[in-house]
Parts: sequence; C-alpha cells; structure tokens
Amino acid sequence: MSSALSVVVVQMLPISAATPDEVAQNVETLCAWMDRAKAGFPGADLIVFPEGSLQGYHVTAWLDTVVDLDGPEVTALAAHCKATGLWAHFSLLERNPHGGKPFNTSLLINSEGQIALRYVKVNPWVPLEETTPGDEFCVVDGPKGSRLGVITCYDGDLPESARDVAMMGANVLIRGAAYMEPYGDPWVFTNQARAWENTMYVVAANQCGTDPMYTYTGRSMIVNFDGRILADLSRDAEGMTKADLYPALVDEARAQYGEQNHLYNLTHRGHSAEPPEGRRSNPYRFYRNWK
Repeated sequence: MSSALSVVVVQMLPISAATPDEVAQNVETLCAWMDRAKAGFPGADLIVFPEGSLQGYHVTAWLDTVVDLDGPEVTALAAHCKATGLWAHFSLLERNPHGGKPFNTSLLINSEGQIALRYVKVNPWVPLEETTPGDEFCVVDGPKGSRLGVITCYDGDLPESARDVAMMGANVLIRGAAYMEPYGDPWVFTNQARAWENTMYVVAANQCGTDPMYTYTGRSMIVNFDGRILADLSRDAEGMTKADLYPALVDEARAQYGEQNHLYNLTHRGHSAEPPEGRRSNPYRFYRNWK
C-alpha cells in the first residue's frame, strides 16, 4: 500500500482583528493548533486552516490589518511549520502592491518553512467581499505523492474551479472557507460533489461560531474521492479531526477506472461507440464563446 498522507483539518473562529496586535494573537492561536495537532496526531503531514484564519473579517477595520508575505506574521507561521515539520494551509488578506483592494490569499507553507504555493481567490463572494480577484489556479507537489490544489470558499460553489486544478493533476483539493448560514447544506454537498466529479480528495476547513457579521456553518470535513465523507466536525464547535489519504489511489483510479471516470470521459466523449479515443472536440458552447 502506498504511503498515507496524514491530514488534520482545523475548525476555528479567529479574532475579527482590528489591529496588528489582534492579528498577532491569531498567529499565536494558529501556532497553538499546530502544536496540538502534532501532539495529538503523531506523524501528521499537513494541517489545513479555514479562510480568514489570520485576520478574521472585521466589519469596518479589515483594511487596517492587511499583511505582506515577507512580514512578521507569515514569517512566524513559516518558522512554526519548520519547527513542527508540518505542511500547512493558511488564509490571509494580502496587501495589494498596486494600491487596489487586498488579495484574499491562501498559502501552502512546506515543512521547511518555505512558501510552496500562493493562490489568490479567483471568485470573491458577491456582494460583500471587496477583494481583488486572482486570475490563475495552481497546484504543487506535496508530501507522500500528493499533488495539492487550493481553492477558497465560494470558488467551490463553481464546478470549474475544482475541475481546473483536477485537470492540472491535483489529487487532493484544499478548500478553506468562511461559509456562513443559511448555506449549511450547500457547504456539505458542494464538497462531496467536487470530490465525486473530479475523482479527488477534498479537505474542507470552515470557520464556526458567530463573529460581528455572520454565523458560520462549521462542518469542516475530509471527503473521499468517491464523494463519501471520511471525517467531519460539528456545526458550531471549534475542533480538529484527521484522516489518512492515499493520493496514489486517486492517480490509479483516474488511469484505470472503466466507469465513472469523469475527467477522462469529459475529453473523450462516447469512446464506447467511437473507440479508442472517443470524440475529442469541445461541445460546450459557453466555454468556446466565453463572455
């Protein structure tokens, strides 16, 4: 059996920071969760935190807490990844060097304390998320044969986001979120759907509890590549859970499945009737005529 990728997902409510000191308190909290995960789950490889885990979302002062990737906050988190030997997913509001609204940025920091992936949320949530959208999805090779893709919250409501990273070879999808009520059911079924339709593990970390604006739906989860939930948390309590994933099994399934091989069938239509490759043309008018 291939080596297991041991993944810990953390569900939490960060401080809705209005000052750099409150951001620093969130950094300490994130590091404490990493220590707890390392102690509670020996051999853990990757820890995943929700969207907004560094600053939360302050209603009026959110622009006062944006950070730079070379600033003390990210530096401290990177140092703790190296100290604990963990890969980690963090989410933050990053200063826009061009003077526009900040980026909603997700980082994967590796066990050497290096930024392995930086992703800017492509689909900010309308009408209240005033962040500058990104224009590119990305993946990175992670531990234990994993190929890690990252999307953020509302990205996962759009099938194209997860599909793009799957087509880039991601076998584990990380979805950090601040998914709020009354959308608890869509949070669950979109995570399962993104796993099923892409033959891909989904690790979905959500906030919980109530901040000055919203009540979050919780239900952080780890979903198998057949859409079944392997581990999940409650709607309203902070906590963490863990599952062992086998990225090589995803790669094998995509190569060997004779049915429900969604990624292959998408680009090889009707190959039972027109063997061996099927129809390779693109029938989807919308994608041919993007507007």
